[in-house]
Amino acid sequence: MKNILIINRKGGVGKTLVADELAFALDAKNVPYCFYDLDGQGGTLHEPVEMDDADISIIDTPGSLQGEMGEWVKDADVVIAIGSRMSDF
Repeated sequence: MKNILIINRKGGVGKTLVADELAFALDAKNVPYCFYDLDGQGGTLHEPVEMDDADISIIDTPGSLQGEMGEWVKDADVVIAIGSRMSDF
């Protein structure tokens, strides 16, 4: 499974919008995926879902994520850093 991590060190920059748009695109192509909303603000249009046959995992991270972010970036297959430089992580 490929893990797509959507990150930024602060909230309100569009992480959840990007996560939802990715999920809509996968829905349109009938690609099984897992959706994890770790942001906790409740702004996502998709319910968290875990599928056994998923090809892709979309992870929307909280804006205040600090310490663990470096490890998450290392473990991800694709990182989408919204409004940031990768050197910030």
